[in-house]
Amino acid sequence: ATSPSTARTRAITESARPCAEPLPGCGSPAVWAHRGFHAIAAENSVASVRAAVEKGFCGAEIDVQWFPDRGLVIAHDEVEENDLLPNALTLAQLLDSLPQPPRYLWLDFKNLDRHNAAAAAAHIDSLIAKHGFDYRFVVESVHSIPLRILWWYAPRVIPAYWINRPPYGWKGPLHD
Repeated sequence: ATSPSTARTRAITESARPCAEPLPGCGSPAVWAHRGFHAIAAENSVASVRAAVEKGFCGAEIDVQWFPDRGLVIAHDEVEENDLLPNALTLAQLLDSLPQPPRYLWLDFKNLDRHNAAAAAAHIDSLIAKHGFDYRFVVESVHSIPLRILWWYAPRVIPAYWINRPPYGWKGPLHD
């Protein structure tokens, strides 16, 4: 017999079929500020995201990691929760600090997995509701199944799947 969680995961992976679509309000090609506009401010900071908005980028890409006690923390390199600085910037703090948020915020999710996807989705959904950010979070992962689980629980995000290019090999289409 199939467990309820296995059946639910199978339903999620078989029902949600993401496809590439242009983002409304962005030019073609869409130009993003990687880790915010870090040419004039520290990367992954409030100042770099604010600069991306001021310079007119389609959006800002930032690196995030999930921690159950802190939510989404803005950090590029994988870090253990015990090694986080007490004042590490969270996504909630970033959004609260911006006088004008970017059109889109691309979340490069560094540690998304099957165990944290539903909790992270609930957190993102609460930020969407608080900040009116419907369909403005692009959530990227190298792991397709957790990305689909997150999208199932937070359908107002835009999923993005990272596919490695040669010489490192192709990861897709959409499998782990």
